[in-house]
Amino acid sequence: MDRDPGDFTAHTPPKALADMSEGEISDWLASLPPAPGIRHGDDPDTRSEERALADYAAGRVHSHATVSQWLRTCGTPDHRPFREWLTRHDG
Repeated sequence: MDRDPGDFTAHTPPKALADMSEGEISDWLASLPPAPGIRHGDDPDTRSEERALADYAAGRVHSHATVSQWLRTCGTPDHRPFREWLTRHDG
């Protein structure tokens, strides 16, 4: 383990989980220190994933064929950032 988790008893729930309400469990979980390797809501990758899922839900997506065409330009003189390539490609 690369860090000291501290006093284990400090992270023990105040009562048996079976006796806790959903809100109490949520509050207790939120009070725990971050665990290595587990992303939290303030993590940039988590926010990016949330934005991507929102875009997908709103229909702001491009077809597999379009993205494939753009990917084929990687490493060529024609490669551009996706939005720029899309503007030139679709006119």
